[in-house]
Amino acid sequence: MSSSFDAINYSVRPSKSIERKIIFERVNRFCATAGIKLDGYIGLGSIWFSDFHIAHRLLGLNKLICLEREDGFSRVLFNKPFECINVIKGDSSVTLPTLPLRESKHLIWLDYDDPASSNILEDIKVIVSKVAPGSVFLFSMNAHHKITEKDEDKVQKFIEIMGNAAPPDLKMADLSKSKYIGTLSKSLFNYITHVLISSGRDELFIPLFNIQYADGVSMLSIGGVILARGVEIPSLQSLGISHDDWPDYNTSSALLAISAPPLTLREKMTLDGLLPRENKLKCSDIPFTIKDEQLNIYQQFYKYYPIFNEQVLS
Repeated sequence: MSSSFDAINYSVRPSKSIERKIIFERVNRFCATAGIKLDGYIGLGSIWFSDFHIAHRLLGLNKLICLEREDGFSRVLFNKPFECINVIKGDSSVTLPTLPLRESKHLIWLDYDDPASSNILEDIKVIVSKVAPGSVFLFSMNAHHKITEKDEDKVQKFIEIMGNAAPPDLKMADLSKSKYIGTLSKSLFNYITHVLISSGRDELFIPLFNIQYADGVSMLSIGGVILARGVEIPSLQSLGISHDDWPDYNTSSALLAISAPPLTLREKMTLDGLLPRENKLKCSDIPFTIKDEQLNIYQQFYKYYPIFNEQVLS
């Protein structure tokens, strides 16, 4: 499989950009409140290294590890933005088990382009069974609903991938377009719990991320933190964030859906000039036409909404 950066510029996807900012803000808030000091970051950087920039600048992490397949290694190495990034060549299934995950607390974000597979589940197993308590991890994957298989084949294929983590009473309706992503996230959280128990660990897994976003293709990001038993779990109040902004905190049943409406710079600046406010903006409050749903979404995520500009260098 060739590197996806040949087809996708990961630095200019608006919904992904919003998700990235939300994730790092959550990590920053949670670790500061829980008294967790992260020692490093592990990710799949591609040639853009967007998350590595934030891990280094916002979280102050100086031990950064980028895992890259052999076919894209040389170009990724060329584009590495900081000396403190160690680019390791090889598939994550080969390189992850060699890392000293137990020695220090890490933030780990494996951002795949592929749908859930046995290889991805094996990576999850390695991380959940080996990371040090206090480590934060998440996994992003393609959650696009496919309709190519026959009904009976879809159920069987899902069970073959997820194994005992799949719902025991899985039905075709659970894999319908409207329910597929919920079934997938539930199964992945089940898998994390199963790995934690089967590996003999006596710690707790606290869900921190259950996020759906789409820049054309639907994606799912799930994950959390492993804490020693007896450690106090911060409340949303102590984190200084509302349930509306973090509905998926410490639960695997709620999902945060991100969808960035297309806006011109002038439209964005107009909306920003009217926010924040106690009562939600209505379409009648603004001087241009936009759908109610798009306006509501923008109000929810306006603090994270990116601005992309073309810069001409002479």
